[in-house]
Amino acid sequence: EIMMPYRQSALNALNKISNFDIKIIAPSHGVIYTNPSKIIEKYKEWVNGETKKKVTIFYISAWHHTEDIVKYLSDRINEKGIEVVVHNLEVADINKVIKDLVDSSAIIIATPTIVENPHLLIIQIAYLIRILRPPTKYISLIVTYGWASVVEEQLKNILNREILKTVKINVKPLENDIKNLNDLVEEIYNKLNQ
Repeated sequence: EIMMPYRQSALNALNKISNFDIKIIAPSHGVIYTNPSKIIEKYKEWVNGETKKKVTIFYISAWHHTEDIVKYLSDRINEKGIEVVVHNLEVADINKVIKDLVDSSAIIIATPTIVENPHLLIIQIAYLIRILRPPTKYISLIVTYGWASVVEEQLKNILNREILKTVKINVKPLENDIKNLNDLVEEIYNKLNQ
């Protein structure tokens, strides 16, 4: 994950060592690689921003409505043959979260509105995405709310990235909301298959 913001520096380092016949990588700290070609190839993938046909969903749910929406979305995405990973930020392991950021083509952030704002854990993941700058091509938002919400604008400002689509749902999804969720799945599917 440290390489994401320093992609260019890592690429320069890989270019410098490209003509060497490296037998072992033995840093002063960390893992010793006796088969360095394997890790060098992974670094090449990471610095070149190669992603999988994979959607990672980050969510938090106050009254299970957002969780139900995420379950519906993940099932629809999976039916399309796209790998989907779901992280409930209430219990998520940050190392697994970061690992999934490295190779996901798309991210969906789903949050309830808490006093007109995103949940604090959603704010944290948005800042993490902004700081690490993963090679993710598409980010979408799902916002549930009761009466008012400025969540979309807040998350756009934090992420500082273009948002593919935002679906706003007043508490529980109605027929039109389900249509919008299905449209989001189709849009992501089409983008990942271009």
